[in-house]
Amino acid sequence: MIVRRLATLAAALALSIAIAASPAAGQQGVGPQTNLATVQSMAAAGDADAAFELAERYYFGEGLPVDPAQAVRWYRVAAEAGHIGAQFNLGFAYSQGEGIKQSYADAMTWYRRAADSGHTGAQTGVGLLYAGGRGVPEDAVEAARWFRMAADAGFPAAQFELGLLYFGTGGVPRDLAESLHWFLLAAEQNHVEAQEAAADLYVDPDGPVGLNYPEAMRLYSLAAAAGNAAAQYDLGIMYALGEGVPVDNAEAYYWIYLAAQAGTVRSAPGALEILAEGMTEKQMNAIEARAARFVPVER
Repeated sequence: MIVRRLATLAAALALSIAIAASPAAGQQGVGPQTNLATVQSMAAAGDADAAFELAERYYFGEGLPVDPAQAVRWYRVAAEAGHIGAQFNLGFAYSQGEGIKQSYADAMTWYRRAADSGHTGAQTGVGLLYAGGRGVPEDAVEAARWFRMAADAGFPAAQFELGLLYFGTGGVPRDLAESLHWFLLAAEQNHVEAQEAAADLYVDPDGPVGLNYPEAMRLYSLAAAAGNAAAQYDLGIMYALGEGVPVDNAEAYYWIYLAAQAGTVRSAPGALEILAEGMTEKQMNAIEARAARFVPVER
């Protein structure tokens, strides 16, 4: 399903570099344990860490009503005072148009400030803007440079994006071995899309390592358990075809049925029809009842 994923690269700005993941490092005695009045007083006096904490409380609704506009206001106070996490969050807010009018140019400005200080999420954000030509001319080589900074530092979202570039999104020479390398590094850190993408390469006979059904099964299983519909579908197909496992139509139906519920895998309904030809209504009802109890594993 890598090709399908590449087609949605435009949505990648909402990756795991979301505001909720930004670090609170650098705070000096101001945090969730500090009472609200103290935080507000310190923030109003220009304390960067207090302004960041106040912004977080507005964003997540912790002791205050959820208010993205107020969150942006205080992220800006902290960002202008040099708070790296706030600079990243402000860039993210501009990229999403959350609490403020969307502006990729402004997103780039604030991402760059945090990225130049080594913030791996911001470096990934800069790379995504270059990859999509948002706020800057599209430049895959420059995107790869920024992704690599964050990827070399171990940031899984950047490792995944670098893997996508080497898979062949354009502008960077296609190198499936390099693509798999970065997918696997991200997959080891429980990056679900990377697990699914790496598994895709293991079931490709023309891939960088040839067929490796056991490893594909392992990775698809991890991503499927986390709720990735593409991985659920591909895991079901492996059970249906007996790729690395005995043929198991019930297990195939279960995983493909889950994928079909997401509505994003167009071939899932047709696969279910084929599998249903060899099953009784009672069997299918039991599997669908099992699927109704499915709860994605949190990563």
